[in-house]
Amino acid sequence: MGRPKEPWRRERILDAAMVAMAETGPSALRVTDVAHAAGVSAGTVHYHFSDITGVFLGVVERSFDQMVTQREKRIADEPSIPRRLDLLIEYGILDSPTDEMALMYESIGLLRSTAEFRKVSASFLGRQLALYRSVIDAGIESGDFVATSDPAVIARNLLALEDAYDMYITMGILADGPTARASMRAYASSALGITLR
Repeated sequence: MGRPKEPWRRERILDAAMVAMAETGPSALRVTDVAHAAGVSAGTVHYHFSDITGVFLGVVERSFDQMVTQREKRIADEPSIPRRLDLLIEYGILDSPTDEMALMYESIGLLRSTAEFRKVSASFLGRQLALYRSVIDAGIESGDFVATSDPAVIARNLLALEDAYDMYITMGILADGPTARASMRAYASSALGITLR
């Protein structure tokens, strides 16, 4: 039986890989680059990850988890249900892409054929969808919202709009976060019988 893996070392490798990916792009990244950036041996990287794809997947999974967890925390203490929805939109579309957001879209092309990536992506999308759905359901129950169609469809549409606008911003096609958020708010207002700012 080998010695247990050290979580702090794994996290250090992921931190270093994230920085390296932001600088060089994920497609050019090698295990030796990550090891050098983390100040560990290539063997240590391989101890925690099977190969560079495993490192990349680890970075993507951690980024996804952090994005959703931050949004969950930001709306948790907000008593107003319409304001919770507004905050989901506010924090779902940023004015400029973060390294994590850019990585999310780059990862699709690099990892889409990997079963583990599809599983991680499905979990991420499921958590994002559940966030929208929980706020919509709470608003319908409280009487703050009046859904004009199936709440599940509204939640999926909000998530699809968010994803599309984020992709456009990341690609540099649309550089205007406020306009994108205003469009999402207009759809949410129409679909839920409310007025978001």
